[in-house]
Amino acid sequence: WSSDVCSSDLFYGQEVFQMRFKDLFFPLALALLVTAGIQFFWGAKVEEKAQTARLHEIAHQVDPDLVALNAPDYEVNLSDTKSQDFSVVSTTVDTDYGSFVFSTEGAAIEKIDFTRKDQKKTQVFETFEARGQEDRLFLLAFNDVTPYYYHLDEHKELEDRIILSYTAPFTGGTVTKEYTVFRAINKIDLKVSMDIAKPLEKDDRIRTRLIFQSPRVQALKDDTVRVFFEESGSMKTYTNVKEITNKLLTGPISLLGMDDRYFVYSLVQDSGNFFQRAYFRAVSDQSLRAYLQSKWITSSDSWTTSFYVGPKQISAFSLVDSRLDDILDYGWLSPLSKLLLKLLGWLFDYVKNFGWAIILLTILLKLLLLPFTWRAEQKMKGAASQKDELNRKLAYLKERYKDDPEKLAQERTEAMRKHGMPGLGSCLPMLLQFPIFIALNRVLTNSISLYMAPFLWIPNLAAKDPYYILPILVVIAIILHTPSTSKDPKQGLMPYAMALFFGAITMQLSAGLVLFILTSTVTGVVQAFVAKLFKKA
Repeated sequence: WSSDVCSSDLFYGQEVFQMRFKDLFFPLALALLVTAGIQFFWGAKVEEKAQTARLHEIAHQVDPDLVALNAPDYEVNLSDTKSQDFSVVSTTVDTDYGSFVFSTEGAAIEKIDFTRKDQKKTQVFETFEARGQEDRLFLLAFNDVTPYYYHLDEHKELEDRIILSYTAPFTGGTVTKEYTVFRAINKIDLKVSMDIAKPLEKDDRIRTRLIFQSPRVQALKDDTVRVFFEESGSMKTYTNVKEITNKLLTGPISLLGMDDRYFVYSLVQDSGNFFQRAYFRAVSDQSLRAYLQSKWITSSDSWTTSFYVGPKQISAFSLVDSRLDDILDYGWLSPLSKLLLKLLGWLFDYVKNFGWAIILLTILLKLLLLPFTWRAEQKMKGAASQKDELNRKLAYLKERYKDDPEKLAQERTEAMRKHGMPGLGSCLPMLLQFPIFIALNRVLTNSISLYMAPFLWIPNLAAKDPYYILPILVVIAIILHTPSTSKDPKQGLMPYAMALFFGAITMQLSAGLVLFILTSTVTGVVQAFVAKLFKKA
């Protein structure tokens, strides 16, 4: 933070009435941009668009009988009938990115753990665990009695995927659920087949609902869940869990899911437009259940759907469905945030630690801003000289016209017009850092890469420094960076007040962001020291 660069300009010119337009236009424009960014950064919420009972409706390819149903169907009547040879079989499927536990109860997923490996250890993130019969991922519910006890028919281990196939009887036929779990990408395909002995009459038709839950990192107690879906080619999000309950999405549904801060469970493909409606139900303030309702089934049929189940990472999205990029919560500075994330990932590949990667990224940004910083320092030196000259002139006029206030005011105005205002150009480097600061904050708080990433004494760069060492170092660095040269005692305290102010703010920020601020400030101190050495030489 280059606060010393503009401190003299901010206190100077309190009595200036007219300023030179060319000196003020660009800095003020940046200031307005920074103000908007700060308001967004501190959580100013954009008013959500008015929602109707039907959030999404596409007229074509929709079953008229299904559209006529206005109320979501949450009732699940699980069968209690077991075959004589039934036994609960849990199958753990291991992939490159985590493990899934499937069960013959519901032929659904009952546990998901994602893993992240580095040179020292493997971190495990628990994002889902079933608590009851209905609380399972990809449970298939019927409008009548729902088969719950399945038989594992096939477990096939291939080089790039694992295939699990389950079957269960129901009134009028047999249902088969075949999962394909890909080893290297965060994708699960589900093929559902209905083998019906004879065509069903209208009153006996079958309508299924595929139920899946929202992800939740168990260690994040206050994290919130969000719903997103694609509408007219753009991504829509909904953050109010209570209001989304009982709302209906109608039409062929091509992309719909739920996420928390770091993970996503989402439908990404329904090639046969089998799902005709979707609705949601709040299980708790931090948990949501989605229901994907099918069209009516009257004869043997099958359909395949694909899901993304994994972390919120652009690199992982690109391997499954790039549309998911739009759910990344980087705000209005999204392009800059994504660029910083790529740079951070590139540096991490070399240093293998995100703390050192943040330090290197900060130094790189400082070097890019160096031409602006140098120009600002030159402006500040000229402003100081101009300020001294104007102060001498004003002191002379005050003494000469002390008995003539009207003449004094006239001469003061003339002197200010002649000498001009030094301008705010010296604040330019600090203003340019604000968008970077806001964009990087979005990256550090919403990227799974930084979650639980350690650095020295810090166990998690996405959380606060547990010992507040970094905020204390920020206070010290700002004091060193803004030494007081004023003879006025009040102005002499300003660097210390500013340092304490920023120290209080950084205590509430993530350790990764505070590390960025600290490195930026220390780099400024070193830069000023080197400049003095060159000046003496």
